[in-house]
Amino acid sequence: ALPISPTPTYTLTTTNTCGTSISATVTVNVTPAPVLGAFTATPSTICKGDTTTLSSTVEPGATSIIIDHGVGAVGGGTSTVVVSPQVTTTYTRTVSNGACQVPDTVTVTVLDKPVITLFTASPTSVLAGGNVTLSWAIANADSAKIDGTVVDAVSGATTVNPTEDTTYTLTATNS
Repeated sequence: ALPISPTPTYTLTTTNTCGTSISATVTVNVTPAPVLGAFTATPSTICKGDTTTLSSTVEPGATSIIIDHGVGAVGGGTSTVVVSPQVTTTYTRTVSNGACQVPDTVTVTVLDKPVITLFTASPTSVLAGGNVTLSWAIANADSAKIDGTVVDAVSGATTVNPTEDTTYTLTATNS
């Protein structure tokens, strides 16, 4: 490897056994790579069907800024675009200045929304204070509550004793 010259011109000189020297010069033009700023997704985790905002910041000098997965070209400086991926997606931003291309990535994690597949009361009519069994089954949830009381986030049953007509609400969430 040759030492890097402070000037972009390199000269090679060779001398044969007869003492004859010959030289060749080559000039290397160095184009600095584009300067990338932040490439973010806010929020970086969404539920299926929700949106996130991709934000791209690039210093002056870029001639082309492309984001894959159908987003396409975005402007220089700071640009934003709203996307709604249906599965976890890694977006690649490729920034070019005509001579160099520099890629970087940001990942958007997509979670399935919680689904309550079963929520029943048995029996549905009782005398005041009688036993009623609430049963539930949930998919894609990290936590669940019935009227503010934490319950199993997958499935379960609990007994309640209503003293008047009561509507129970099951709430399932995921992070």
